[in-house]
Amino acid sequence: MISGWSTGLSKIMQLTYLSMDFKLLIIGLGGSYWVLAWVGERWLFQPFAQWLGSIKQSVFKRPKTRKQYKLIMEQMKF
Repeated sequence: MISGWSTGLSKIMQLTYLSMDFKLLIIGLGGSYWVLAWVGERWLFQPFAQWLGSIKQSVFKRPKTRKQYKLIMEQMKF
Protein backbone atom coordinates (compact mmCIF):
# COMPACT_ATOMS: atom_id res chain seq x y z
CA MET A 1 0.00 0.00 0.00
CA ILE A 2 2.91 2.35 0.63
CA SER A 3 4.54 1.78 -2.73
CA GLY A 4 1.48 2.89 -4.69
CA TRP A 5 1.16 -0.23 -6.82
CA SER A 6 -2.46 -1.01 -6.08
CA THR A 7 -4.69 1.90 -7.04
CA GLY A 8 -7.76 -0.35 -7.01
CA LEU A 9 -7.10 -1.31 -3.41
CA SER A 10 -6.70 2.33 -2.41
CA LYS A 11 -10.02 3.17 -4.07
CA ILE A 12 -11.74 0.34 -2.20
CA MET A 13 -10.22 1.33 1.14
CA GLN A 14 -10.70 5.05 0.42
CA LEU A 15 -7.11 5.90 1.27
CA THR A 16 -5.86 9.45 1.07
CA TYR A 17 -2.95 10.55 -1.06
CA LEU A 18 0.52 10.30 0.51
CA SER A 19 3.42 12.27 -0.88
CA MET A 20 6.58 10.42 -1.87
CA ASP A 21 8.53 12.17 0.90
CA PHE A 22 6.12 10.89 3.53
CA LYS A 23 6.23 7.39 2.07
CA LEU A 24 10.02 7.43 2.24
CA LEU A 25 9.85 8.71 5.81
CA ILE A 26 7.59 5.82 6.82
CA ILE A 27 9.85 3.29 5.11
CA GLY A 28 12.94 4.89 6.69
CA LEU A 29 11.42 4.81 10.16
CA GLY A 30 10.47 1.16 9.71
CA GLY A 31 13.96 0.28 8.53
CA SER A 32 15.64 2.15 11.36
CA TYR A 33 13.37 0.41 13.87
CA TRP A 34 14.34 -2.94 12.39
CA VAL A 35 18.06 -2.10 12.60
CA LEU A 36 17.76 -0.88 16.20
CA ALA A 37 15.83 -4.00 17.21
CA TRP A 38 18.42 -6.24 15.55
CA VAL A 39 21.33 -4.44 17.24
CA GLY A 40 19.55 -4.60 20.58
CA GLU A 41 18.88 -8.32 20.30
CA ARG A 42 22.36 -9.02 19.05
CA TRP A 43 24.54 -6.95 21.40
CA LEU A 44 22.59 -5.05 24.06
CA PHE A 45 19.82 -7.10 25.64
CA GLN A 46 21.75 -10.28 26.49
CA PRO A 47 24.59 -8.54 28.39
CA PHE A 48 22.04 -6.27 30.08
CA ALA A 49 19.99 -9.29 31.21
CA GLN A 50 23.14 -11.01 32.51
CA TRP A 51 24.12 -7.85 34.37
CA LEU A 52 20.66 -7.60 35.95
CA GLY A 53 20.81 -11.27 36.91
CA SER A 54 24.16 -10.83 38.64
CA ILE A 55 22.83 -7.80 40.54
CA LYS A 56 19.75 -9.77 41.58
CA GLN A 57 21.93 -12.64 42.78
CA SER A 58 24.18 -10.34 44.79
CA VAL A 59 21.23 -8.54 46.41
CA PHE A 60 19.17 -11.61 47.36
CA LYS A 61 22.18 -13.87 48.08
CA ARG A 62 20.67 -17.02 46.63
CA PRO A 63 21.43 -18.84 43.39
CA LYS A 64 19.09 -18.83 40.44
CA THR A 65 16.63 -21.73 40.46
CA ARG A 66 16.62 -23.91 37.38
CA LYS A 67 13.49 -24.84 35.54
CA GLN A 68 11.99 -28.13 36.69
CA TYR A 69 11.73 -29.64 33.20
CA LYS A 70 15.45 -29.07 32.63
CA LEU A 71 16.29 -30.92 35.82
CA ILE A 72 14.05 -33.81 34.84
CA MET A 73 15.58 -33.99 31.36
CA GLU A 74 19.09 -34.07 32.85
CA GLN A 75 18.09 -36.90 35.22
CA MET A 76 16.58 -38.88 32.36
CA LYS A 77 19.78 -38.69 30.30
CA PHE A 78 21.82 -40.61 32.87
